[in-house]
Amino acid sequence: MEEQSSNMLEIEMMSRAKSYLDGIPVNIQTHEYANIIQLVNKYLHTHCKHSIVQDLIDIDPDHSKIIYYCEHCNITMDKAPAD
Repeated sequence: MEEQSSNMLEIEMMSRAKSYLDGIPVNIQTHEYANIIQLVNKYLHTHCKHSIVQDLIDIDPDHSKIIYYCEHCNITMDKAPAD
C-alpha cells in the first residue's frame, strides 16, 4: 500500500512539473529543455496507471474536437484506449 501511495505522489509531482515546463512555448525551448519535457512525458506514460477520460474542447466558435487524457497525470492521448 505504501508503494502505491508513493507512486501516486510521484505521478502527481511529475504531472505538476510537466504543467510548469509546458509554460514555455515550443518555438523558444532549447534542445535540452525539450529533452527534459520528453523525459517527464516518458515517465508519466510508463509509470501512471492511466484512467482515460474523453472530453470535447472548442477549437473555434463553430468547431469542436474530442480529446482523451488521463485524469491522474493529465497526459493527452492520441486516441481512446482499446477495450
